[in-house]
Amino acid sequence: MVGAAKECATDCRRAIQLDSGYVKGYVRLAKALIELSDVDAAEESLRSASTRCPGKKEIEEELQRVRVLSAHLAEGERALSGGEPARALEMYAAALKVTQCAAVQLGCARAEIALGRCDGAMRTTAAVIRAEPGNVRAYAARGHALCLKLDFDQGMKHVREGLRLDPDHAECASLFRRMKRAGAALDRGRTAAGTRDFEAAAIAFTESLDAAQAPTHSPFTAAVLAQRANARLRLKEYDAALVDCAAAIASQEDHKPAYFTQSTALLHLGKPQEAADSLKVLLEMDPGDETVRRHHEKATFEVRKSKRPDYYAILGISRVASVPEVKQAYKQRCMEWHPDRHANSSDEDKEKAEVNFKLLGEALEVMEDTMKRQLYDEGFDKEAIAERVEAARRAAHRGGYGNAGHSHGGGCGSGGCC
Repeated sequence: MVGAAKECATDCRRAIQLDSGYVKGYVRLAKALIELSDVDAAEESLRSASTRCPGKKEIEEELQRVRVLSAHLAEGERALSGGEPARALEMYAAALKVTQCAAVQLGCARAEIALGRCDGAMRTTAAVIRAEPGNVRAYAARGHALCLKLDFDQGMKHVREGLRLDPDHAECASLFRRMKRAGAALDRGRTAAGTRDFEAAAIAFTESLDAAQAPTHSPFTAAVLAQRANARLRLKEYDAALVDCAAAIASQEDHKPAYFTQSTALLHLGKPQEAADSLKVLLEMDPGDETVRRHHEKATFEVRKSKRPDYYAILGISRVASVPEVKQAYKQRCMEWHPDRHANSSDEDKEKAEVNFKLLGEALEVMEDTMKRQLYDEGFDKEAIAERVEAARRAAHRGGYGNAGHSHGGGCGSGGCC
């Protein structure tokens, strides 16, 4: 396509030299120059044509189209350099309605990268490279997108190709230096985390973020923030870990590692309900993910655990108290909270006594039963304990029928129990 546009431009120039009043020649030349992404030259050519061929409708219409295109490109570049990628993308999208030239497509790709939409940018830059294998900016943009997708091998390969095509290309050279430092620091951080040197890992991940200068919503930003959060979690810097997790989730709202680290930090800080609420959001995004479901179930378990009555404190016993000690403590506490002893008390005190007396009964029921007490110590609440005891009873009942089948020669099956 580029080769055809170059040939067209050459032919149009020759035609105009032969006939300076050849209106179609000027219009076709402008269109060819736009296809070659030389919008300024197209506008200059049409201005010259307007002077030579005043009043020609075709030239004036094409000049107006090019001026609109030029304005869109200028505003897109201004918005992109001014940190307004959404506005930039809007302008480049409007320019696409005028032409599909490489300059406009790459403007869209650069805006998408700035918005963290690397997949779209990679598709666009691949198409440009296929059409124009020598387009340095396309290699730079595609390399940038690949690095931000954490594919540094392919990303740096594309950036190096851009530099091979034009060793003096400032944008490509700057990108190469940044991504090289960012990738090296990321590797150091991962290595340090693998050897459990989490302090060094956190420092390296910070260096990687600083070097990359990556867009806020890029996959790179979310991933490295989440990895630094995990390092800080391991260092027991829970508040700092939560800050990184929040930033990672703000960057990529479905970044699962950030949610997992966030929930773990919240559990360590004694905030199981917040952990469960956070994971519920993630579970709603991906209901079929078993890992997410397990994390959510764990957090929910901790919520229920945190809401349980402390039976040891209610009975006033230690965690190693024997069953006789449990019963003795129960009797002593019953004397304190039996409703009959509060018959003449205020309504508020009566209600408090009734609640405490009921809790004493629950505590005794659990603490004097080995299985129930073990389940309680493992973190299960009253309802969960009852469910598991019932499940064990049903399992034993089914097993009992099987055993009965082997006792027909004696025992209860043949009347031996009598």
